[in-house]
Amino acid sequence: MSPPKVIVFGATGGVGSAAARTAQAHGASVVLALRDTTKKVPGLSAEDEKTGAFQRVQGDLSKPGTLHDAVAATGATRAFIYMVHDGVDDHLRAALTALKAAGVEFVVFLSSYGVQGDIRAITPATFIPYAHAQVEIALEEVFGPGTYVALRPAYFASNSLQWGGQIRAGTGEVTVPYPSAEFDWVVPEDIGRVAGSLLARGALKTTAASPGDGGAEDSGRSYLYLMGPEMISQADVLQYIGDAVGRDIHVEAIVDDDEATEFLIAAVHVPDAGARGLVSMLRNRAAGTDKEFERHPDYKEMVDNVAKYGGKQPTLFREWLQENKDLFRA
Repeated sequence: MSPPKVIVFGATGGVGSAAARTAQAHGASVVLALRDTTKKVPGLSAEDEKTGAFQRVQGDLSKPGTLHDAVAATGATRAFIYMVHDGVDDHLRAALTALKAAGVEFVVFLSSYGVQGDIRAITPATFIPYAHAQVEIALEEVFGPGTYVALRPAYFASNSLQWGGQIRAGTGEVTVPYPSAEFDWVVPEDIGRVAGSLLARGALKTTAASPGDGGAEDSGRSYLYLMGPEMISQADVLQYIGDAVGRDIHVEAIVDDDEATEFLIAAVHVPDAGARGLVSMLRNRAAGTDKEFERHPDYKEMVDNVAKYGGKQPTLFREWLQENKDLFRA
């Protein structure tokens, strides 16, 4: 049986690049779909691409015509995709239709932890969950049950890069809305390993190194939650960053909703539609009234899913930081 051919969109990102490398390591033939085919893929040198038989092709999720051409030219039957906002107002429905028409049979979609419960009941008031839920609905309607998996990770470790500019400015002060709010800081590369494993296998199954056989209990599942291994406050994360780059960091806290909303829109470039909801979540987590992660009945399973499906224990934030600390330096 010939190895599956998978096409990875967003391969220049942390999740996509890890998905591509992992799928190839599991025996898949990998196509790197790039808007700019000259752009470097993290973790892959030119020699790596050559010896690993990676193939590059031009493809843009916001331009469905390029998707049909990319898939038809390469013969890919499995795809990794992510959410695209710019230039897309149909929640990727046209893109998904093009992928299926060209021959894609199985999709792994990078969704969001905020997608909970009945996905059709999620309203635009919660911008990020709503947008991702609409793509999941489109996947169900275009591809059908059993032909896709939506990965729903929680809070990315790379979200800490929002403070990079302030840290590199060298004043020692970093403004943070509700700094005592705690998150799980799941590492993008861990998410990518899960995505790549699923691409290579085409279903929700554990790796050979993981306990259990990942069999009957996973049959027909269309989503998978992923979480980082430890809850850490924003303030403590900034302390870790300061220690890693050798700088004293003083946190300037914002604890007013209106001020925090304005800050996120202006300084962090959070879309207007999502800023107020994010501020509400930050406030509640700082107050200890929002413990949705820790209190979720499947919390431990969500953490364990990284190893169960990705084949490696989840990465601690401080481990990720050691590999990425130069991003916080001038």
